[in-house]
Amino acid sequence: EYYAYLCNRGYIQMRRFQVKLAEATFKSVMEAKPGTFEAHRAAIGLGTLYQRAGRDEEAIAVLNKLIEESPKQPEAWYNLALIYKRNNNLEEAVSKLGKATSYAPDHVGWSNMFQHWLELQRQQRQSQSQSKS
Repeated sequence: EYYAYLCNRGYIQMRRFQVKLAEATFKSVMEAKPGTFEAHRAAIGLGTLYQRAGRDEEAIAVLNKLIEESPKQPEAWYNLALIYKRNNNLEEAVSKLGKATSYAPDHVGWSNMFQHWLELQRQQRQSQSQSKS
């Protein structure tokens, strides 16, 4: 219970823009309880924190490590999608968001975003093929 509390505290700190405190809190949970539900929640929190702070390389590393341990983490896939989209890598963004929606099919917002990004990808490919002609 204590580590679940700490995880919640990390999310509250993140929402309050207490980046260093949230980072330390999430890392402490991940180090104390590796491989547990709490550690996975903390890793998602840390990845989200890094993603929101524009610390993309660190976010990608944390999220990819989590996915290696536990691949069915929709939030991890979703955050990766946001990072790739922000960095104009629509191909990877669509791929990652597709994974997120496959693990969380009831998440309507993600599904709508996925459909929108697929349409953007289609338009991008169509524009590229027309410019080659």
